[in-house]
Amino acid sequence: MGDLKSSEAFTDLVFITALDGTAATGLSPTCHSIKASDGTRTSLTVTEVGNGWYKATFTPDANGVWATEWVVAGSYTINGAFKVLKVGGGQVSDIYGKVDTEVGAIKTVTDALPDGGALTTIQADLDNPDQYKADVTNLDATISSRAPSGEYDTQLGASERASATALATAQTDLDNPAQYKADVSDLPTNAEAEALIENAAATRGTHNITTANDKTETTVFEVSKTGLYTLAWFLDLDTLKAADEGGIITVRLYKKVDASTYPDLPFIDVDYVVGTSDEYPSGFSPLISHNVKLTIQCSSDVTATRNIAYEYTVRDLGA
Repeated sequence: MGDLKSSEAFTDLVFITALDGTAATGLSPTCHSIKASDGTRTSLTVTEVGNGWYKATFTPDANGVWATEWVVAGSYTINGAFKVLKVGGGQVSDIYGKVDTEVGAIKTVTDALPDGGALTTIQADLDNPDQYKADVTNLDATISSRAPSGEYDTQLGASERASATALATAQTDLDNPAQYKADVSDLPTNAEAEALIENAAATRGTHNITTANDKTETTVFEVSKTGLYTLAWFLDLDTLKAADEGGIITVRLYKKVDASTYPDLPFIDVDYVVGTSDEYPSGFSPLISHNVKLTIQCSSDVTATRNIAYEYTVRDLGA
């Protein structure tokens, strides 16, 4: 998204639909703002706009990376549930700085403009060009009578010395190229970049849905981690689709908000209808702190054990 100024209010809008794609009204979704620098989460006031649209407004109190996060209970789809935005710097600061500079320069010029009386004096001066003519009455009429060679050596010597000093200063600057080098101290080293790539390696496995636990909510995988990180995940439901079993497959993602217990309501709730839905459950969470777990539950029985393949990727944001 585009840049914002610190202390400038930002209004976030989302569109929520039911499983059949119709606009969902009368809901009570929650929205949090998240400050990436320290992970601060703030609950926002949500207002229903109408026809499936909901909004929440907050004002960033510092420059840096911010995000909004929407959650709603029940089987609904939130379009635009996560957004990341930048506050301060970039084009906004450049534009405001340029405006301040240009307006200040224009004001300086306009403040110096003469008033009506001064303009009259200026016009009178312009109407008398003789006052600006050089007095050439004492110049020699012939070349032979002009000043002899060497008369202005003293003045020329001073000019030459000034030029030499300026050149010496310029050469000193050129002899010190370090002062022009870019500051790359905040850029990651090769080792740090490789570590980031390794931290984003995918984890794969399988989870069994059996005749004993098919309609029970069971954990597919759990990520135990502190600090800020991103999470992307995907479930392969080929075995259930091929057997045409399981009915409505509900996938839930829970997040520990106090680093010790999971809440009763999930962070993300996705339904896949066997024989109807055309996309398997997947998700991406751009800003997470503390532990998360992904669960699965069928609405109807399976006749044999079904192996569910899964994959998730965690990337440490280093904050």
